[in-house]
Amino acid sequence: HTTEVAFEVTYHWFLNRHEKMLAEATPFLSRELRSDHFEGHACAKALLTLLRQKHPEAAMPYHRRGYKLRSTNPRHVDTIAEHIGFLALTDNLPRALRLFEKHFPIAWKSPSDFVRLWFILDALPLFDRLRKNKQTTLKLRLPTDCPVYQRDGKYVVKELRQWFHDTAEQWALSFDARNGNNYFATRLRKVPLLQKLFMPCPWNT
Repeated sequence: HTTEVAFEVTYHWFLNRHEKMLAEATPFLSRELRSDHFEGHACAKALLTLLRQKHPEAAMPYHRRGYKLRSTNPRHVDTIAEHIGFLALTDNLPRALRLFEKHFPIAWKSPSDFVRLWFILDALPLFDRLRKNKQTTLKLRLPTDCPVYQRDGKYVVKELRQWFHDTAEQWALSFDARNGNNYFATRLRKVPLLQKLFMPCPWNT
């Protein structure tokens, strides 16, 4: 039963049925159904849905709880990026950057392009937010084997964002060609629209 409910959460999220997804996730969010694995998944999926409903304060406990459940398992690094994007959209940029620095190296070393694609897709709002804040340069620790790695850790935000976009686009087109649709290309194209959800809310309230 637990797995079936979790499948429904993912299914409705995939179809952008946000209200239905949140309803299906409620047993995990309320801990009526107990599973650290699926609870962490539900917490991540609830973040932007509650932000769309203009309830960032309701989502923030799910960030804190969900991140704790997922942060120590490299298998769930793509889910962590959902927390990073959410933090950026709630004006918690310092924490979002810390989590990006911590978890991007794990995603980058993943043998799965699928994991790396999801991580970048969900983390891109961070770089869009930095640009909205008119931040032009950034000090960031990236893996040394990352193609844009700079020894001094200094990056131009616009150029870094473009590299992440272009890298994600390559993988998106590859997966879409395999799947015979344009799902990932569409998701990537809509990333800038997420800035409309911006609503400040301190992460530790």
